[in-house]
Amino acid sequence: MVIQHIIDIDFVARDNTPVVHLTQYDDGLPYLVVRTFQNGNPLVLSSNEVTASLRFMKSDGNFVLSPGTVSDTEVCFKIPSAMTVFQGKYPGKVELKDSIGRIICSATIIFDIDMNPVQKDVVESDSDYKDYID
Repeated sequence: MVIQHIIDIDFVARDNTPVVHLTQYDDGLPYLVVRTFQNGNPLVLSSNEVTASLRFMKSDGNFVLSPGTVSDTEVCFKIPSAMTVFQGKYPGKVELKDSIGRIICSATIIFDIDMNPVQKDVVESDSDYKDYID
């Protein structure tokens, strides 16, 4: 089973900032599907002309970059587990680039990462950890 978080981004109107809800330590590699719009109309993208990336800065100052797969009016990103190490709300950027790497447009999204009730640093023994991951 694959978990997909689906959001809409209008790269021109920007009426709202989408929020993606995740859980701390989520290592199931969920996907973020971004449906693209321009002034309320679907924005058709060509994978031959456009690339996409998801940028995210963690609270420790380190960046996470996830390349996207472009398909018609959607971009799909894997959400790497490095993005869910810290709990809290963090801004991210969805960027669309032209064939030579120039940013055509970008939009901000918010990642709201819920705290996992069992923190990794409180798991002390192998048996506790095995129970935790099972």
